[in-house]
Amino acid sequence: MLRGFLVLLLLLLVAGAGCGKSKSGSSDDEGPTPVDLDLPREGLANWPEMPIPADNPTTEEGIALGRHLFYDPILSGDDTLSCASCHRQEAAFSDGPNRLSNGSGGALGSFNANALANLGWLSARPFAIEVAGQTLSMFWDGRAESLEAQAIEPVQNATELDQPWPLLLQELAAHPEYPARFEAAFGSREITQQHVVQALAQFQRSLRSFDSKWDRVQRGEDVFTDAEARGFDAFTGEVGDCWHCHGGNLALFVNQGTPFANNGLDSSPDPGLMGPTGRADFEGLFRVMSLRNIEVTGPYMHDGRFETLEEVLAFYSDDVALDSPNLDSNLRTRVIAGPIPAQAQADIIAFLKTLTDQTFLTEEAFSDPFR
Repeated sequence: MLRGFLVLLLLLLVAGAGCGKSKSGSSDDEGPTPVDLDLPREGLANWPEMPIPADNPTTEEGIALGRHLFYDPILSGDDTLSCASCHRQEAAFSDGPNRLSNGSGGALGSFNANALANLGWLSARPFAIEVAGQTLSMFWDGRAESLEAQAIEPVQNATELDQPWPLLLQELAAHPEYPARFEAAFGSREITQQHVVQALAQFQRSLRSFDSKWDRVQRGEDVFTDAEARGFDAFTGEVGDCWHCHGGNLALFVNQGTPFANNGLDSSPDPGLMGPTGRADFEGLFRVMSLRNIEVTGPYMHDGRFETLEEVLAFYSDDVALDSPNLDSNLRTRVIAGPIPAQAQADIIAFLKTLTDQTFLTEEAFSDPFR
């Protein structure tokens, strides 16, 4: 009897130890650590709630894995390029000052590389649109519905990373560290395309920019100069009328409801949104990009044709192609009203520079983990 009681007591103690807390303070089987990416509403007016896919909740381990993958040239076919090669932190994760990016083997891409700040908000309405059951959101021409879908193409694209997905998965599985990182993030050492793109999407959702001078002014911590204040008035008023496309949400500086527009770059424009949809009424429509950190993300437009903000303002003042098909109606009205005065152009640029977030450009959590 005594021996049986001691054996039972020992078994209970072992079982209890197995159910206890780890040294980190969390249960061994609790899984990845959740991360809330929403921003505080106080002092940050108009910030919507970030939509997070139910099948890809954001976690510390997922973000860490995505950050490593983002900066690792293992993603490219010749192990020379990473996502960060064309999306550099000091340029707000754009490829400034390059008009087009060099891919694997030196091939040039078709579009100017997008800046990546605050993309987590843009994959759902009112910042995306649906056409015939297809969500149009990411890339200049909207051809990807989400950050997860967006991460698939650059890996295998011959003018970007040029890496067949099966080969990449084999390389990651044979790596001395990645299987353990995938297990920490997703609960399995099996490495799949789905988990790779989910980790990359988690890291990109964490790239939030909300500490520019504009934000500090909104929080009552700073004030505009006279030029910046005049620039904001011109930006939102009839003189510049920039807000119709970039001020529908003055937290994200993108439009709501109509996130794609033709801004009259050419009389015969590039296909734009017509490409993935086949609709002629979408010819020349491109994603209206956020103006946050615009000071450091040039060259500008989908093809990087303008090197400076001065060139951009001069274009909107004097060179919009009024015969461009599907030209945005608000822009047409502004152009017909007459040129933007030179002083107003300079003031608008002064205001746009208040959207530069130096914290974002230098944040250690977003930087190269291999340095």
